[in-house]
Amino acid sequence: MTIDEPYVLVTYTTGFGQIPDKVSSFLQKNSEYLIGVAASGNRNWGERFAKSADLISASYNVPVISKFELSGSKRDVEYFEQEVSRIASY
Repeated sequence: MTIDEPYVLVTYTTGFGQIPDKVSSFLQKNSEYLIGVAASGNRNWGERFAKSADLISASYNVPVISKFELSGSKRDVEYFEQEVSRIASY
């Protein structure tokens, strides 16, 4: 799959705060149009909570739009939609 328009990546965090392998492979081919990242995690991991968002943000110089626990809440979805709309307007 090749992405040729701006997009926001939503992913999960695996292991001890790592980016999933499939996401890393995807980004190697599709980072050009990445404009933001959001990630899920489990707050039990403390500082490693949704760490994949931080790693992707640092590697690809894009903002972390949100971090949410597990599947997220209605409030998480509303916040995500608001932030995507905000950055898409640039």
